[in-house]
Amino acid sequence: MAETVLFALAAGAVEDSISTLPMMTSASFFLLVSLPVRWLKFPAVATMLTYPIYHLWLAIWSPMHDGGCWSRVLVSMPIACVTAYASAALFAWAERKAAVGEQD
Repeated sequence: MAETVLFALAAGAVEDSISTLPMMTSASFFLLVSLPVRWLKFPAVATMLTYPIYHLWLAIWSPMHDGGCWSRVLVSMPIACVTAYASAALFAWAERKAAVGEQD
């Protein structure tokens, strides 16, 4: 259970920072939903229901909602591209340093 809470907090913090949402907007929703979704027998159905509810949550709590989903996408896509490139470069560097794939 502690892992679920920590993962929900981390995922919410990342979502808030990438989407330029106010702090704890996504994290609070993820915390509220993480445990019930984990205990449900049909996680795919729970995910399909949770996503529209998440957008309703954002509409209620996010002051950026005037531009809707598209403004968040336009702001977050360049940040996501830079993050993906930096992560790929960091992982490639770490693999070389750790000699992953090297044979004696």
